Amino acid sequence: MSREVWSIQIKRSINTKIMLGYAAMLIVIGIIGTSMYVKSTGISMKNQAFVDNTLPLLRLTEEATSLLNNLHMAAFAYYGTTITNEDFDERYTSNKERLNKNLAAIKLVIGDKHTKTLKQSENLALIELNNLKQSMSNSPIN
Repeated sequence: MSREVWSIQIKRSINTKIMLGYAAMLIVIGIIGTSMYVKSTGISMKNQAFVDNTLPLLRLTEEATSLLNNLHMAAFAYYGTTITNEDFDERYTSNKERLNKNLAAIKLVIGDKHTKTLKQSENLALIELNNLKQSMSNSPIN
């Protein structure tokens, strides 16, 4: 073989190897990119599920806590005789109705199984508030 032919074949061989190397890198980058896209789509779906389910439940839970705190403060005010029986009844009724609506909304989100404990806790709190109302409405003993 002549030196020129041999030189051309080597150049073609090197060019071919370089092009194959670039093609292999492009294929690997494509596979990695596709894999990362699929994983990021999965993360996005989990994030959307979190936003759609957990955040509304958190808002409802915070609202229920606020309503219970309102009832608690009304009970303290009533026990301390800073509000009248009618004021307590009004606060009790409005907060109790809102709390029942709130617990019904929570029940829709998480189901009956998990709201059973919440309902039991609410019932205990309402029993205590009714006991307070009953004892405060009794005539004073001299």
